[in-house]
Amino acid sequence: MVQWFQRNVDMKRMKNYKYDDGTFLNWNLNRPSTTTGEITNFKPLYWNNPYYEVYENPTNDSRDRFFGDIGLSYKVLPGLTLSGFVRSDMFIQSIEEKSAAGGRRISGYSVGKYQNKEMNYEFLGNYKKSWNELTLDANVGANLYKRRYTEVAEATAGGLSVPGYYNIAASIDRPSK
Repeated sequence: MVQWFQRNVDMKRMKNYKYDDGTFLNWNLNRPSTTTGEITNFKPLYWNNPYYEVYENPTNDSRDRFFGDIGLSYKVLPGLTLSGFVRSDMFIQSIEEKSAAGGRRISGYSVGKYQNKEMNYEFLGNYKKSWNELTLDANVGANLYKRRYTEVAEATAGGLSVPGYYNIAASIDRPSK
């Protein structure tokens, strides 16, 4: 949520963000009509009331994540050490966003599932040998990195056909993928 407002906005007043008729209290309304002086558009001009954002436009974000590494080193011969490591980072993330009618943005709903699997395999061979003042220190290694990322996401387009019904099927226009 991005939000900014004047320092003189009474946040205690903004907390009661919903009127009895279902409209919302905003701090930055559009200009009144030049002919009648009446305000006819009660949508916010710049930003929604922060309480409206919190209670009417919730976002759910959940993630299951597993990461770590394991390694093994073995001294094969005097001076020769072989090492191997496996490192991994995996997650599954689900995001659901709701945008209610009556705010600055068009009403809508989106849902997505994101999956990532990274595997990193490392091998290192190290050989050390000294002869008086001469030293040989040799390394040989290899690395294999594999990554698989997938996502499935959908969003309504053109607004919601029924305000407050958050479902892809409620899209006014053909949903986007």
